[in-house]
Amino acid sequence: MKRRGKAKDRPIKALRRNRVARKARKARIADTSPAELREQLDQRTRERDEALEQQAATSKVLQVISSSSGDLEPVFATMLAEAVRICDANFGNIYRWDGHALHLTATHDTPAAFADLRRRLPIRGTSIRGTLTPTGYMVATKKTVHVADLAAEPIYTQHQEPGAVAAVELGGVRTLLGIRDRPISPGSPWQNGYAERLIGTVRRECLDRILIFGESHLRRVLASYAAYNQTRTHLALQKDAPLCRAVQWSGAIVAIPILTGLHHQYVRI
Repeated sequence: MKRRGKAKDRPIKALRRNRVARKARKARIADTSPAELREQLDQRTRERDEALEQQAATSKVLQVISSSSGDLEPVFATMLAEAVRICDANFGNIYRWDGHALHLTATHDTPAAFADLRRRLPIRGTSIRGTLTPTGYMVATKKTVHVADLAAEPIYTQHQEPGAVAAVELGGVRTLLGIRDRPISPGSPWQNGYAERLIGTVRRECLDRILIFGESHLRRVLASYAAYNQTRTHLALQKDAPLCRAVQWSGAIVAIPILTGLHHQYVRI
C-alpha cells in the first residue's frame, strides 16, 4: 500500500515542481526592465535572421551542386560567394591541400595582386623558422583557426613570413578565418559506412515520409532537410549543432515547422 501511495504522489510532486518553475520564471520576467526585454528580443531576432540566412545559403549551394553535372567551378564560386556574404568579409579563397602546401583553387573578390602571388606562392604549414603558422595549425589539428589581427601576429611582425606579408600588404588582410574540411580517404572501402548512414538517415527521416512530385520538388525537400540538419543537435558533436548558437535561458519556446511539420526547430523568443 505504501508503494502505491508513493506512485500516486509522483505526478502531484512533478506538478508542484512545474508550478514553482513557472512562478520563478514569471518573477524573473517581472524583474526584467523593458530595455532588457527589448535587448533579448533583438538578440532572438538576430539569431533567427542568421539561421534563416544560413539555411538560404545552404539551399543555394545544394541547388548548384545538383545542377553542376560534375563541374566543381560553379560550386566553389557559389560556396565562396555565400560564405563571404554571411561572414561580411571582403573576399574569400579556397585552397587545395596536397600534403605539403595549400594551392589556390578558387577566389571571390580577392585583390588581383594578392591572388596572383598566391597562385605562385602556395601556403606552407610551417614558417621559414620551422614554427607552425595559423594555416599549419589548422591543417595539423583540423580545427577552425580565427586570427583577430594578422598584422599583430609574430609571423608578420617578427618573422616577416612572405605569405603573411603578402596577405597584409597586398590583400589588406586583418581578420583571418581558416576552415579545414574532413573528406573521406580515397581507397578506403570501410569508410563507405559514412555515406550509407547518411543515405539511410535521409530516407528514414525525410524521403520515406513525403510524397515527391518531380525532380524540382525533390531538390527543394532535400535542401530544406539539409538546412535543418545544420541547426539540429548531433551525438557526434556532443549534442551540439553544426551551426553553434548561444544557450537561450529565458523566453517562450516556439516550434518552427520544417518540411510542413515533419520536423521542428525549437527556439526561444
